[in-house]
Parts: sequence; C-alpha cells; structure tokens
Amino acid sequence: MSGLLIILYVWNFLRTILIIVLVYYVFKIIGKIVFASVLNQAKTNIRQNQQQANRKKEGEVTIINNENSSSKDNHNEGEYVDFEEVD
Repeated sequence: MSGLLIILYVWNFLRTILIIVLVYYVFKIIGKIVFASVLNQAKTNIRQNQQQANRKKEGEVTIINNENSSSKDNHNEGEYVDFEEVD
C-alpha cells in the first residue's frame, strides 16, 4: 500500500512541475506577443508625431510667446558678444 502512495505522490509532484513549466512558457510566449504589439504601437505613434512635425512648410517660422513670464531684461540694449582678440 505504501508503494502506491509513493507513486501517487511522485505523480502529483511531476504533474505540478509540468503545470508550472507549461504556465511559464505560456506567459513567455504571451509576453513576447504583447511586448511586440506595444513596441509596434509606440513606433506608429512616433512615426505619426514626426510626420505631423514635418508637415510645416519650408521656411515657416512659429513664434510662441509666453505672456505669463515676466522678463526683466532690457531688450532695447542689443546683444552683447564677448570676444577675444587673436594675434
């Protein structure tokens, strides 16, 4: 009778190991598919954003004024360039 119990315990142990291995590989395969899908969707979004950015006409200039920020610089003075004389 004890031999039959040992066989049942071994069988249950092997069955548990087999289920764990199968679940591992199923998740591994599903993970690859999901990761590839997310990666392709991200590539598509990046491509669409680049196409939208490239739709501007050549030479078109966009100026964005931030009226909320207070600039204390005096814009009437001009630009100061520090230079060094070369011999």
